[in-house]
Amino acid sequence: MRGNTENVPRSGRRKTVTKRAENTLSRIVKTSRRSTLQDITKEFNTRTPAKVSRRTVQRKLHELGYTRRSVRKKIGIRVVNQKKRVVYCRSKLHWTVNNQWKKVIFTDEMMMVIKPDGTLKVWRKSNEIWRPECLGYVAQRPSTNLKIMVWGCITYYGVGTLAMINGNMNSVKYIETLDDNLWQVVTKHFGNEPYLFQDDNAPCHRSRVVEEWKRQNQIPQLTWPAQSPDLSPIENEE
Repeated sequence: MRGNTENVPRSGRRKTVTKRAENTLSRIVKTSRRSTLQDITKEFNTRTPAKVSRRTVQRKLHELGYTRRSVRKKIGIRVVNQKKRVVYCRSKLHWTVNNQWKKVIFTDEMMMVIKPDGTLKVWRKSNEIWRPECLGYVAQRPSTNLKIMVWGCITYYGVGTLAMINGNMNSVKYIETLDDNLWQVVTKHFGNEPYLFQDDNAPCHRSRVVEEWKRQNQIPQLTWPAQSPDLSPIENEE
């Protein structure tokens, strides 16, 4: 019974790839990280005189250390916000758990997507995991309408309530959510002791009406640098 000989050289031996062709292949994959093996093979055969099969290209890529891998997600941070993050972190170097951090109520909303997007793959070496061209940047909004939003909070002493949000969050809903859920957390975990309220810089958190509501209710706030979800323990970091 004859096997599939589509990608097997007639001589029965593996075709060799010259050093020059190998360098060409490296340049192709570095500029086409997300291309399929078929596309990379096609591009390689266009640039080099010797025509090789996809299997040969795949073998040579593996020898060079490249494997088809899932991209890691990363949040793109503006340079100005990178500097502000450094300043913020340095200002908190003297903070301790007992004196400051155990007084903080960390809060956040989370969108849970029922049908997330498929996994994106790139060609990279094992030590290239965080190279910009190998990353997938987190989108501002999920690409599907099948989603559920919740608000929650955590403290040193325990978790708070989990509130379901109907639709997208806005200033009015945010005030209602805090008014319905924050006070019981303050009473349970802090009583008459001082606390600090933390939320991020989402527009509905920093609107004029929300800031006025916080001021009227004497809610002490912890300032927060922009684009810094990784600094909050309540954030879901993958």
